[in-house]
Amino acid sequence: MRDLKQVHNLDDRTLKVLSYDSREGSSTASMYDIMSQPAILITNDDGSYVKHWEGSELPLQDEIASYIYSYDT
Repeated sequence: MRDLKQVHNLDDRTLKVLSYDSREGSSTASMYDIMSQPAILITNDDGSYVKHWEGSELPLQDEIASYIYSYDT
């Protein structure tokens, strides 16, 4: 995630990293029905769901960034 932030010039408002083991992380995973780790979740600024990936088949950085840029308001 650190590399994604640096390469695509993302700030903490745009990219938020949560631990599944934290209260906020487990609550967020539950809210969006994320059942396995690792997971990547894309939401709009208002929290509405856009896309997610779970498990061993995670996307490349450019694909993640394309969703972030597509829905950045």
